[in-house]
Amino acid sequence: MNPDPNSQSADIKVIMAQMEGVQNTLDEIKTTLKCMNDWRSSFELLYTGEHVKLEESTKAAHRRLDLLEPKVDELAKTLLSSTQAIEHALGPLKTQAKIIAWVGGILGTSIILLIWAIIIGQVQLVFP
Repeated sequence: MNPDPNSQSADIKVIMAQMEGVQNTLDEIKTTLKCMNDWRSSFELLYTGEHVKLEESTKAAHRRLDLLEPKVDELAKTLLSSTQAIEHALGPLKTQAKIIAWVGGILGTSIILLIWAIIIGQVQLVFP
């Protein structure tokens, strides 16, 4: 039983065609991997550059905050002293406000009682 040489030739052609398909697939994979590697490299460069910019921006912001901190502390002290001065100046006015509130309350109550007395007829208004 000798195999047919044409049959062997056909089998070799099929195997060669399959090998070419595998080779094409491997070439596509290589191309895809090369593109992915190029993309990753460009992304790393971009990321590194942006990271450096971000760090510089953050450091600049911290420097500006460090410059503003003494000014904010000074403003807080000024505000505190101003608030204390206003409280000290308004201290006597608190007493005056209480007195005026009492006088207003007594005067308002008197007027309401006068109107009530006129309504129920205990007081008569006479105009000359």
